Amino acid sequence: MRTEQSRVLVAGAGCIGTWLGAKLQAKGVVVHYLGRQATQERLANGLKISGLGEAISLETLEVVTHSERVYDWVILACKRQDTQALISRLGLVLTRKPTLIVAQNGLGAAQRAADVSGCSALPIMVPFNVHWLAPGHLHQATGGRVVVPRELGVFASAWDADTTTDIDSVLAGKLLLNLNNAINGLCGLPLAQELSQQPFRQVLAAAQQEALKVFKAKGIKPAKMLGTPPALLPYILRLPDKAFSRLAKGMLAMDVEARSSLYDDLAAGKETEIAYLNGWVVREADALGLAAPVNRHLLQLVQDAEQKGAVPGLDAGQLLPLKKPA
Repeated sequence: MRTEQSRVLVAGAGCIGTWLGAKLQAKGVVVHYLGRQATQERLANGLKISGLGEAISLETLEVVTHSERVYDWVILACKRQDTQALISRLGLVLTRKPTLIVAQNGLGAAQRAADVSGCSALPIMVPFNVHWLAPGHLHQATGGRVVVPRELGVFASAWDADTTTDIDSVLAGKLLLNLNNAINGLCGLPLAQELSQQPFRQVLAAAQQEALKVFKAKGIKPAKMLGTPPALLPYILRLPDKAFSRLAKGMLAMDVEARSSLYDDLAAGKETEIAYLNGWVVREADALGLAAPVNRHLLQLVQDAEQKGAVPGLDAGQLLPLKKPA
């Protein structure tokens, strides 16, 4: 199937879903965006995408509140906790058995979407942060390339994506980086400022080491991210600030005010995806009889912040669990 012959529905037309759909639309794909009134108002005058990726501008986007049309593909780009509710809105769309393209954080998202929808589902990895600067204006604040399985190679050009035969390995590699989402949300600093400080990086390094032990026990081999073998990431993160900044230029390629999506959720008083990030590490570690005290502490801190509906603004020392007396 050629790209321009495809019909795509973006289900979950938030930041990432709209970015993915708009990039396809700019290449001639017929794209509809499923959303409520807020989505219609946001996209009423078209869309502009700016930032670290390729800039595009679209005069019109077709937003639908429901649909019974036939689509070849449905991009599922909602938060993980909203998967079942969103799929239940798709109704007749799913009876035609489109393939779901799952752009969600964590591991197992595509399998979950397939189980709930009864359709085949393929995961993709979107590494960067996108946010609204204004209605109709999306901004890509951090860098990186989308990665898609070989079966979605037809869309690789539109997304400037890399293709892989082992997307699960790529998703595991991204999870290691996403463990920083909690740290960023809890401290409230811009990502570049947070990652430039060794104490915060040491928290991330400890969380990653726990995840790497879980991966090893489960036989999961995370892909290299940011040009660095996963096993070396914790050691690089612990380097002094000057040495880290020299070695990790790719990790620091971002807008000065960029923050994680988990920060955005806490700031807006919304439920976060922590259960599928640090929470996944904790659950799997418990099942394997492994210790994951750092991820467990971060999980609890984020859950507490969700209850309070605010960014707590913690320092690095507060992000590590207290050591038990010997």
